[in-house]
Amino acid sequence: MQPSEISKLIGYIEIIDPRVAFDELKVLAWSKILNPHLNFDLAMEFANKHYGQTTEVLMPSHLNEYFKNYRNNDAQRGILQQFNEVGEERKPAEVERVAFWIETIKKKLQPANTDASNKPSEAVLTNDEPQSEV
Repeated sequence: MQPSEISKLIGYIEIIDPRVAFDELKVLAWSKILNPHLNFDLAMEFANKHYGQTTEVLMPSHLNEYFKNYRNNDAQRGILQQFNEVGEERKPAEVERVAFWIETIKKKLQPANTDASNKPSEAVLTNDEPQSEV
């Protein structure tokens, strides 16, 4: 963030919280402390979030912590998205595999013999559940 943006940020925070007084030394100090990858828009969003949840004075360490959490969550979303994309690639193969097993089970359950009237003979059940009469 540029010093001019840090000045705007501190000025904005001062409007919300008069305990934070604007001065040039504060801008210099914050520019040395704030994460260099934190941009102005996110810092403003974090300031609003902070004062929406607490009355504690906002310090550069708060903004750095919010930014770290934001980046971690963003990284996790990226990993989840990559995982979902891999999952999308796998779905057709999974569908084919399920279809294969359904057909295999159907073939195993089909009766082997039929009588002269083309009625299927009773299939042998291999589980211990009682058979119901149809």
